[in-house]
Amino acid sequence: MKFMEERGVSRWLLIVHVVLLLFLWWIPLQTFSSLPDQIAIHFDSNGQPDRFEPKTGMRVWMVPFIGMVLGLGILILALFPGLYDFPQKDEVKRWPEHLRLPVYALVKEMMLGTLLCVDVIWMLLEYNIVASARAGHAALGAAALWTGVLIPAVIPAVLAVIYIKRITRTVEETKAKASL
Repeated sequence: MKFMEERGVSRWLLIVHVVLLLFLWWIPLQTFSSLPDQIAIHFDSNGQPDRFEPKTGMRVWMVPFIGMVLGLGILILALFPGLYDFPQKDEVKRWPEHLRLPVYALVKEMMLGTLLCVDVIWMLLEYNIVASARAGHAALGAAALWTGVLIPAVIPAVLAVIYIKRITRTVEETKAKASL
């Protein structure tokens, strides 16, 4: 997988992902014993807890586990960019490897950027659950919804548009240079 060494950005994105993933597991590890017997596991649009569950290992560890599974799926797409269905995928797959590498490097960066956004969403969700439980199930407020879910969810969509445009430009430039 030569495309992995092509760009230093990917290496840093991967390192940040590992740090965020470790932090996602660290939050419940550090707080489990101090949480009340009932924890809020869902919040309405105003940040009010509207669903409570008993504090069990499964409930507290569910968020890091789901975040890890989703992250693993995105990481697989990042490490094997030929699996990701970008608009020029079929065309690029027929190119010689040295021409595919820059396109695959961009696909990898896009997927790793998306992965970081997913990590942040799950980490903020876990933090909000713990903060609400520690505060006696106080409301998180609408700001928690915007900063914890909506804004990080929009960022991957914007990243995807930017990267798809960069991928398209790189494909067109490569075709022009190589007369494909």
